[in-house]
Amino acid sequence: MTSHKRVHSPVLLQEILADTEATKGDIFFDGTVGTGGYAKEILEINKNKNIKYIGVDLDTHALNHIKQTKNFESDIHNNKLILVEENFKNIKTITEALGIKKVNKIILDLGWGTHQLESNRGFSFREDGNFEMTFSPKTQKYLFTAYDLVNHWEEENIFTVIKNYGEEKYARRITKAIIQKREEQPIKSAKELSDLISASLRWFEKKGKTNPSRRTMQAIRMAVNSELENLRTFLSCCLEVVDNLGVISIISFHSLEDRIVKHMFLEWERKGLGKKKYKKPVCATEEEIEENKASRSAKLRTFIKN
Repeated sequence: MTSHKRVHSPVLLQEILADTEATKGDIFFDGTVGTGGYAKEILEINKNKNIKYIGVDLDTHALNHIKQTKNFESDIHNNKLILVEENFKNIKTITEALGIKKVNKIILDLGWGTHQLESNRGFSFREDGNFEMTFSPKTQKYLFTAYDLVNHWEEENIFTVIKNYGEEKYARRITKAIIQKREEQPIKSAKELSDLISASLRWFEKKGKTNPSRRTMQAIRMAVNSELENLRTFLSCCLEVVDNLGVISIISFHSLEDRIVKHMFLEWERKGLGKKKYKKPVCATEEEIEENKASRSAKLRTFIKN
């Protein structure tokens, strides 16, 4: 079992609880259950409503953490909490395999938790170990890892990832620094790449940034895990799985993700399939950001199906 030294706090928890308020017999689908932040609260406050909670995640270690947490023992035993190791984009096949025709509430938190920072898969800027950046520890499921991208991809392809996914102003210079470094020796860790990026930028280009490599590392992670493509696939079919008056709540942390969700919700609304709950995305309060720095870029959009 992977040790989770820090507890991941679910962002915008009160807003999610309000948006997904349950009625008796509701079925929840949490596409990125992680270590169970939302699941714990929702199952607790709805313990007398006979709800069912489907918790989906690619991370085996996160699911094992839930299975070995006493708070969830009763819910798992009573089949109120069903854990599935899968990609949320496969919502239709997941629910069909469980014999479930419709769900009432969908929650999708597109961020990543502290359990992933401690997974030794290259998510932390300080990691000297494996340089994979895969949400699942089963790397054979992936076409490539972060190591492959950085050390074997063509220069123009690396630039495109950093520029488009990371929206990085200095993508060209960072790419050239990567190419130059790997000609000397392979880039073997997240820390090595982070240090290289920092060294490639001038002091005034780094001023005010918490970590100058953040955008590039985020871009590589998004490419490795096909994050935007998975989100589009999910949105293309999830409405079929949601029952009438069902709710879809999605929290994004990246402008590209938020744009995809925003445009899809607008399209559904134009087609008369339902309505957005908010005109603008809900963001964390100053108090929450102070308590949980991970919430500072979170944006919640919720759609209610007709």
